[in-house]
Amino acid sequence: MINNLINNSITHAYNEGQVAHLRFDITAHKNDLQLIYQDDGNGMDTLVQKKISLPF
Repeated sequence: MINNLINNSITHAYNEGQVAHLRFDITAHKNDLQLIYQDDGNGMDTLVQKKISLPF
């Protein structure tokens, strides 16, 4: 799963030669872990945002 997040950011969020910053914040809550992942990539255009929750 974490590999997929990193690969997706590197493949889609940055232009060639652009420096990437990826951030993981992991917090323990009793019996659970919360993982927050962020990158500072170029973002998604409006068309992609509208389709983000559609199945393949």
